[in-house]
Amino acid sequence: MTHLSPWDLLCLGRVSKGFREIVITPKAASLWRQSIKSVGMPPCPDGISEPAYIAFVFDSEYCVSDFFFFDQLLSL
Repeated sequence: MTHLSPWDLLCLGRVSKGFREIVITPKAASLWRQSIKSVGMPPCPDGISEPAYIAFVFDSEYCVSDFFFFDQLLSL
């Protein structure tokens, strides 16, 4: 799983409860950090989990229409 993109990890965690238990846990934080780093993204801000950060950035459920807000989030 070390070669998966952040989006792939997020999708994998949504496939089933079994995969979710493996991927969306605090023990998998290093896997998420490595994946985020591999695609050149800024590190996850303090106070938010890596999966939540990836969902915010990549998931179509979230719409970032105010780029000023997004820049502020990434600068935390």
